[in-house]
Amino acid sequence: MNKHNKKRNVGIVYEQLVVTVSRATVEGDSARANSALRIIKRYFAPGSELYREFRLVTALANTQVKSDALASRILEETKSAARAYDVERLRSEKSRLIGEINRTFDRDTFYRTPVKDYRLLATIGSLIEEWRSPGPDIERRLQFELKLHGHLLSERAAEPEAVELRTPSVNDLTVKIMRESFNKKFGTSLNEGQRRLLQAVALGERGEDLVAELRSQREAALRALELYRGQCDSRVVEGKIPRALSSLQGLNPEDTSDANLAKFMTVSQLCDELAEKKNV
Repeated sequence: MNKHNKKRNVGIVYEQLVVTVSRATVEGDSARANSALRIIKRYFAPGSELYREFRLVTALANTQVKSDALASRILEETKSAARAYDVERLRSEKSRLIGEINRTFDRDTFYRTPVKDYRLLATIGSLIEEWRSPGPDIERRLQFELKLHGHLLSERAAEPEAVELRTPSVNDLTVKIMRESFNKKFGTSLNEGQRRLLQAVALGERGEDLVAELRSQREAALRALELYRGQCDSRVVEGKIPRALSSLQGLNPEDTSDANLAKFMTVSQLCDELAEKKNV
């Protein structure tokens, strides 16, 4: 049985680059964050075969349907699309991507970076390889197709499709995203809200969807803080809540600058901390 090469799995490598941006930004390592962003911008740009495969992987990972027949049709259409790519050009682009990653980062550390949905992305990458293989392992291919067929029919939270990878404006990304005390608490672990915001920075997606996300996070934080005020048993802390509420209400969700996104990163962390206090 062929062993899956995760270094050539564009879905996994892309996620590892995004995690690298996130961790480096939180740690204040702007050089590392900008290096990862530069690689994303260079290799996951519209027009490349690598970008086309990334879109294919993303579609399979994020699509959810209710019809068994439709799931089968999606797999067939995806297989046709995968086979239509310029495989030699794609192989060359992947080699250049791997080469730059190896020159830029410690390869052992980078490729061990954990990513969300690793098994799913590995299954998709392996299936695409089998579809393109001149001598596929039929049993292995069927096994992967059954897994993906089940995934397409599974009930899960809807995730937005990566519509387009635009060139991001990252000049201000080096801003200190977290104050020092927050860094100590936050470490290198990101919650889902923070991860969505940092991914938006990496992809340059600063349109209506991001504004809606910021507005949603602000409202969630306001509700959480009001609930906490009702159960707070510390007069000192309770006295500070009105000021915190005023600061939250003053946040502008239509401001998608890096500096404002940094504030919303803290808001997202605040929601998590208030939820923990509520459950104590």
